Amino acid sequence: MKKQSCVVQPQEILDARERRAKRQLSMLACNGDCVISFTLNIPGPVKLNSLIRESFTEGLEKIERKLKKNHIDVVQKEQRVEETGCEALFSVACDDVLKIKGMMVVIEENHPLGRLYDIDVISKEGVPVSRIMLGYPVRRCLLCDRMAHECARSRRHDYKLLQGKTESMMQEYFSSRRVVLEKCKQYICPAGYYDCAI
Repeated sequence: MKKQSCVVQPQEILDARERRAKRQLSMLACNGDCVISFTLNIPGPVKLNSLIRESFTEGLEKIERKLKKNHIDVVQKEQRVEETGCEALFSVACDDVLKIKGMMVVIEENHPLGRLYDIDVISKEGVPVSRIMLGYPVRRCLLCDRMAHECARSRRHDYKLLQGKTESMMQEYFSSRRVVLEKCKQYICPAGYYDCAI
Protein backbone atom coordinates (compact mmCIF):
# COMPACT_ATOMS: atom_id res chain seq x y z
CA MET A 1 0.00 0.00 0.00
CA LYS A 2 1.36 3.39 -0.97
CA LYS A 3 1.84 5.77 1.93
CA GLN A 4 0.18 9.14 1.65
CA SER A 5 1.52 11.71 4.05
CA CYS A 6 1.23 15.43 4.65
CA VAL A 7 3.55 17.73 6.55
CA VAL A 8 1.80 19.83 9.19
CA GLN A 9 3.05 22.88 11.06
CA PRO A 10 3.49 23.07 14.87
CA GLN A 11 0.69 25.63 15.15
CA GLU A 12 -1.71 23.30 13.36
CA ILE A 13 -0.93 20.59 15.90
CA LEU A 14 -1.47 23.00 18.80
CA ASP A 15 -4.77 24.14 17.29
CA ALA A 16 -5.91 20.53 16.87
CA ARG A 17 -5.01 19.83 20.50
CA GLU A 18 -7.04 22.82 21.64
CA ARG A 19 -10.07 21.76 19.59
CA ARG A 20 -9.81 18.26 21.05
CA ALA A 21 -9.73 19.66 24.61
CA LYS A 22 -12.92 21.61 23.90
CA ARG A 23 -14.64 18.50 22.54
CA GLN A 24 -13.59 16.59 25.65
CA LEU A 25 -15.17 19.19 27.93
CA SER A 26 -18.30 19.31 25.78
CA MET A 27 -18.64 15.55 25.94
CA LEU A 28 -18.14 15.56 29.71
CA ALA A 29 -20.89 18.15 30.09
CA CYS A 30 -23.40 16.07 28.14
CA ASN A 31 -22.78 12.38 28.63
CA GLY A 32 -21.15 9.71 30.73
CA ASP A 33 -18.96 9.78 33.81
CA CYS A 34 -15.54 10.23 32.20
CA VAL A 35 -13.91 10.56 28.80
CA ILE A 36 -11.22 8.45 27.19
CA SER A 37 -9.12 10.37 24.67
CA PHE A 38 -7.01 8.32 22.28
CA THR A 39 -4.28 9.68 20.00
CA LEU A 40 -0.87 8.46 18.83
CA ASN A 41 2.57 9.72 19.88
CA ILE A 42 4.02 10.37 16.43
CA PRO A 43 7.19 12.51 16.36
CA GLY A 44 7.94 14.85 13.49
CA PRO A 45 5.79 16.91 11.11
CA VAL A 46 4.04 13.96 9.43
CA LYS A 47 1.11 12.84 11.56
CA LEU A 48 -0.88 10.82 9.06
CA ASN A 49 -0.08 8.06 6.58
CA SER A 50 -1.31 4.52 5.91
CA LEU A 51 0.90 2.98 8.61
CA ILE A 52 -0.27 5.50 11.21
CA ARG A 53 -3.90 4.87 10.27
CA GLU A 54 -3.39 1.12 10.65
CA SER A 55 -1.75 1.59 14.06
CA PHE A 56 -4.59 3.84 15.18
CA THR A 57 -7.21 1.30 14.08
CA GLU A 58 -5.34 -1.39 16.00
CA GLY A 59 -5.35 0.71 19.19
CA LEU A 60 -9.00 1.62 18.74
CA GLU A 61 -9.95 -2.05 18.54
CA LYS A 62 -7.97 -2.83 21.69
CA ILE A 63 -9.70 -0.04 23.64
CA GLU A 64 -13.16 -1.12 22.51
CA ARG A 65 -12.41 -4.76 23.28
CA LYS A 66 -11.10 -3.87 26.75
CA LEU A 67 -14.21 -1.83 27.55
CA LYS A 68 -16.53 -4.56 26.30
CA LYS A 69 -14.68 -7.26 28.24
CA ASN A 70 -15.09 -5.23 31.43
CA HIS A 71 -18.76 -4.43 30.72
CA ILE A 72 -18.15 -0.69 30.43
CA ASP A 73 -20.85 1.03 28.39
CA VAL A 74 -19.79 3.59 25.79
CA VAL A 75 -22.34 6.40 25.89
CA GLN A 76 -20.86 8.42 23.04
CA LYS A 77 -17.97 8.02 20.62
CA GLU A 78 -16.29 10.48 18.26
CA GLN A 79 -13.57 9.59 15.80
CA ARG A 80 -11.54 11.88 13.53
CA VAL A 81 -8.81 11.32 10.97
CA GLU A 82 -7.15 14.58 10.01
CA GLU A 83 -3.79 15.73 8.66
CA THR A 84 -2.82 16.57 12.25
CA GLY A 85 -3.39 12.93 13.24
CA CYS A 86 -6.01 10.40 14.25
CA GLU A 87 -8.06 10.84 17.41
CA ALA A 88 -11.00 9.23 19.16
CA LEU A 89 -13.07 10.21 22.18
CA PHE A 90 -15.18 7.83 24.25
CA SER A 91 -17.67 8.96 26.87
CA VAL A 92 -18.15 5.99 29.21
CA ALA A 93 -20.59 5.12 31.96
CA CYS A 94 -18.25 4.40 34.86
CA ASP A 95 -17.55 6.78 37.73
CA ASP A 96 -14.44 4.83 38.79
CA VAL A 97 -11.91 6.82 36.75
CA LEU A 98 -8.97 4.97 38.31
CA LYS A 99 -10.39 1.69 37.07
CA ILE A 100 -10.75 3.07 33.54
CA LYS A 101 -7.26 4.57 33.62
CA GLY A 102 -5.85 1.28 34.85
CA MET A 103 -7.43 -0.56 31.93
CA MET A 104 -5.96 1.92 29.47
CA VAL A 105 -2.49 1.81 31.01
CA VAL A 106 -2.53 -1.98 30.68
CA ILE A 107 -2.94 -1.49 26.92
CA GLU A 108 -0.15 1.10 26.81
CA GLU A 109 2.19 -1.10 28.82
CA ASN A 110 1.52 -4.47 27.19
CA HIS A 111 0.70 -3.95 23.53
CA PRO A 112 3.73 -3.97 21.17
CA LEU A 113 2.62 -0.55 19.91
CA GLY A 114 1.54 0.65 23.34
CA ARG A 115 4.45 3.07 23.60
CA LEU A 116 2.95 4.96 20.68
CA TYR A 117 -0.52 5.04 22.23
CA ASP A 118 -1.56 8.12 24.17
CA ILE A 119 -4.72 7.14 26.04
CA ASP A 120 -5.87 9.84 28.45
CA VAL A 121 -8.73 9.49 30.90
CA ILE A 122 -10.47 12.70 31.99
CA SER A 123 -12.72 12.79 35.04
CA LYS A 124 -16.17 14.39 35.13
CA GLU A 125 -14.49 17.45 36.64
CA GLY A 126 -12.25 17.76 33.59
CA VAL A 127 -9.11 16.56 35.37
CA PRO A 128 -6.81 14.07 33.58
CA VAL A 129 -5.95 10.97 35.60
CA SER A 130 -2.22 10.41 35.95
CA ARG A 131 -0.43 7.08 35.53
CA ILE A 132 1.48 7.92 38.71
CA MET A 133 -1.78 7.79 40.70
CA LEU A 134 -1.89 4.07 39.87
CA GLY A 135 1.77 3.46 40.70
CA TYR A 136 2.99 3.34 37.12
CA PRO A 137 6.20 5.16 36.18
CA VAL A 138 6.24 8.09 33.80
CA ARG A 139 6.74 7.17 30.18
CA ARG A 140 10.28 6.75 28.89
CA CYS A 141 11.88 8.11 25.75
CA LEU A 142 11.79 5.90 22.66
CA LEU A 143 15.55 6.25 22.18
CA CYS A 144 16.96 6.47 25.70
CA ASP A 145 15.96 5.71 29.28
CA ARG A 146 15.22 9.30 30.23
CA MET A 147 11.72 10.58 30.87
CA ALA A 148 9.95 11.19 27.57
CA HIS A 149 8.72 14.69 28.42
CA GLU A 150 12.26 15.77 29.36
CA CYS A 151 13.67 14.66 26.00
CA ALA A 152 10.76 16.27 24.16
CA ARG A 153 11.12 19.55 26.01
CA SER A 154 14.89 19.79 25.48
CA ARG A 155 14.68 18.36 21.93
CA ARG A 156 17.50 16.02 22.90
CA HIS A 157 17.04 13.78 19.85
CA ASP A 158 16.71 14.65 16.18
CA TYR A 159 13.08 14.06 15.21
CA LYS A 160 14.22 11.98 12.22
CA LEU A 161 15.73 9.42 14.60
CA LEU A 162 12.48 9.32 16.58
CA GLN A 163 10.50 9.13 13.37
CA GLY A 164 12.62 6.21 12.16
CA LYS A 165 12.18 4.37 15.45
CA THR A 166 8.41 4.91 15.41
CA GLU A 167 8.08 3.72 11.83
CA SER A 168 10.20 0.62 12.43
CA MET A 169 8.06 -0.29 15.47
CA MET A 170 4.88 -0.10 13.40
CA GLN A 171 6.36 -1.96 10.42
CA GLU A 172 7.78 -4.76 12.58
CA TYR A 173 4.50 -5.23 14.44
CA PHE A 174 2.31 -5.49 11.36
CA SER A 175 4.83 -7.63 9.48
CA SER A 176 5.01 -10.15 12.33
CA ARG A 177 1.23 -10.08 12.72
CA ARG A 178 0.71 -10.88 9.06
CA VAL A 179 3.11 -13.81 9.34
CA VAL A 180 1.09 -15.18 12.27
CA LEU A 181 -2.18 -14.71 10.35
CA GLU A 182 -0.78 -16.60 7.36
CA LYS A 183 0.28 -19.46 9.62
CA CYS A 184 -3.19 -19.54 11.18
CA LYS A 185 -4.79 -19.82 7.75
CA GLN A 186 -2.78 -22.99 7.11
CA TYR A 187 -4.61 -24.74 9.93
CA ILE A 188 -8.36 -25.13 9.77
CA CYS A 189 -9.94 -26.93 12.68
CA PRO A 190 -12.61 -29.65 12.14
CA ALA A 191 -15.38 -27.16 12.93
CA GLY A 192 -14.37 -25.21 9.85
CA TYR A 193 -12.95 -22.02 11.32
CA TYR A 194 -9.44 -20.79 11.99
CA ASP A 195 -8.25 -21.85 15.40
CA CYS A 196 -6.15 -18.80 16.20
CA ALA A 197 -6.13 -16.74 19.38
CA ILE A 198 -4.90 -13.39 18.07
